[in-house]
Amino acid sequence: MTDLDTPPTTAAPSCSKPPRAVTARVRRRAWAEPHVRVWWVGALALFVVAMYFLATRYASWLEGVHLIRSGVPLQGKIVEAGGSTMTGKIERGDTWVRVEYAYNGQTYQPLVMTLEGHKTEEPIIVGTSIPIRVDPAHPDRWTPRLTSPPLVQDLIGGLIVLAAAVLVLLLALWRRSRVLRIWREGEIVQAVVLTARHTALAPRAWAVRCTPVDQEDKRVFNVFVSSGCDVTAGAAAPVLLKSGRAVAYSALNPGS
Repeated sequence: MTDLDTPPTTAAPSCSKPPRAVTARVRRRAWAEPHVRVWWVGALALFVVAMYFLATRYASWLEGVHLIRSGVPLQGKIVEAGGSTMTGKIERGDTWVRVEYAYNGQTYQPLVMTLEGHKTEEPIIVGTSIPIRVDPAHPDRWTPRLTSPPLVQDLIGGLIVLAAAVLVLLLALWRRSRVLRIWREGEIVQAVVLTARHTALAPRAWAVRCTPVDQEDKRVFNVFVSSGCDVTAGAAAPVLLKSGRAVAYSALNPGS
């Protein structure tokens, strides 16, 4: 007889009859199931990105508000737009511009990709003057805005990422609830290992292909088990099964 022909000698797991109690240990282990973990880790990453984006954009918005309210009012002159320096040349409202202004006897000519606060449907005319605000402590900091923009306008990108994080977390919770339902109500199937390998989804665990001990049952299950489990061909691998979805019994109840 081959290894796969020999039934495993491991005793059947305890608490094998459903409904099983969902203990604190099982609830905790359900978060570690790779198909659950990949989603809540993704949600956490999106949340961190969203918080960083919201914090930096809010800080930038506050700086802009302070500059508008406390900046020195000056007149700046559009000396270049879209690469043209010809006075009177009309360019699109969304083109890049170079503005010239003087402060404390020094001339500045900053280049900006878009003129903040300027409506894109309105043209930009080279040589025209525009009101600006200049930071007296750092004269190279300036703004053409005269009124503060709505805060939500600056935060919209971060809010979208935050909403995505919430959606991904909800998906993780749904995946976890399925795992817990399999534990609570699933049929326990005595199976043996066919093959095992590491995957990018769970590099520290084994992705195991197993099949029921009953040789008339030709089903093959793909489950994850911890790195400390015996995954040699023919080793026992009890599986919980419900509605065609399988979870390794040892994944939720290690040491069983």
